[in-house]
Formats: sequence, structure tokens, C-alpha cells
Amino acid sequence: GMVTVSTTNLPDYLTGPDLLKHFRLVSLTAFNYDNWYAAFTQLLPSALFIPLDFPLMYTLIEKKLVFGGVPYTAEEQTARAAMVTEIDDVIASSPLQPPFFCRLSGHSPKDVPHKSLKVHNATEAVDLLLCSDRVLTDLYMVKQSQKLHANGGPSPSQLQLILLEWNSKIYESLEFRCFVHLGRLTAVSQYNYQEYYPHLVHSGPTIATQIATFWEEQLVHATPFPSYVF
Repeated sequence: GMVTVSTTNLPDYLTGPDLLKHFRLVSLTAFNYDNWYAAFTQLLPSALFIPLDFPLMYTLIEKKLVFGGVPYTAEEQTARAAMVTEIDDVIASSPLQPPFFCRLSGHSPKDVPHKSLKVHNATEAVDLLLCSDRVLTDLYMVKQSQKLHANGGPSPSQLQLILLEWNSKIYESLEFRCFVHLGRLTAVSQYNYQEYYPHLVHSGPTIATQIATFWEEQLVHATPFPSYVF
């Protein structure tokens, strides 16, 4: 999602380039999944929230995606194996069982080609995350929030693996992007605008009406922002 950022009453720690970083962080983290889960629990699938070792995840994905697959050290391989074991232990002790939809707070790894987002264990989840540029963006945002915090900014963002109960009835052709301006739902579009879905030609208007009704009944009063995209 996106949110309008105010330029009034800015924190004192923001100077020079940190101002732009602040705007970017606010716009990208305001709609983090874990920030909103409690408010919309009844509307969302059951989920596990599992804290991740940020320095380790950042090193692993940086070596794989940024530096072209630099081999992991023995210590990094051991730490990764320990993290996977910890995640599997959380899954085993939870009433929520596989399969899961895998994501982080800000993004899911849906950009990974030829990979299913359905995962059954920690190994599959970690492997999927480490192949995603969208996940790399999340990690960059956490790192930036840590830098701003060190200069007097707010508490940094936390890195969490979120495993959602798998729903086989959700298809890409039924994902939509909605635009709200000054408290009014002004537009609805298909999420994947690069694909053509013939059934939307006929059912699109009906679906848009259903989305508008759902937004008015369930979302509008629970969202504090006048303008946003979801």
C-alpha cells in the first residue's frame, strides 16, 4: 500500500538526505502486514509471525542476489541451518500447519520465477525468500530504519517471517489494487496489469461493486489515512 506523508511536525533528527529516507520509510512501512494484522484479524487468514535473524538474512540474500552467488562461509551455513531448525520448531508447536503462503512484513516473494508461493517447511520458505528482489527491498528498509534509529530516529522495523494459512481459492486473476482518495474509493484495477483475464471483461463491474461494498462495510472506518492504495 501507499500513504500520503505529511511534511509538518517532522522529527528533529531529520536533516539533509535523511528527510527523503524518512518519507520512503514511512510510505513503505505504513502498511506492513504485521502492523495491521491485529486490526483485521477476523478478515485475514490465520498466521504465524516468526522473528528472523536480520544480520544473517541480510548477509545471505546479499551474497546470493547482489554479489552474484558468493559462497557462504561455514559459519553462515551453520547459522542458516540453526535458523531453519528454529522456524521448523515454531511450526511444529503451532496449531496452524502446512501448507503456508510465505511472506515478510512488506512483501511476498511473488517475483521469483517458476516458484510456487506454497511452502511446507522452513527450508522451502527460506530458499524462496533468498531468491526474491522484493524481499531484498524489505531487508534494505530494515537496514535503513536501523541507521535512522542510530541517529535518534524511531525504533527500527523488525524482520519477521509471516506464514499464512494457504487458501487454494485465491487466484492471481482475483487480486486487485484499490485506490482511495480523500476518504473515497475512486478506482479498482486488476493487480497484474500485464495479463489478460477474459472473465474480467464480463464480471469486472460486478466484482468492483462487491469490492466497494466490502470496503465501505469493513475497511473504511478502520483505516486512519484519507488517501492510500491497497
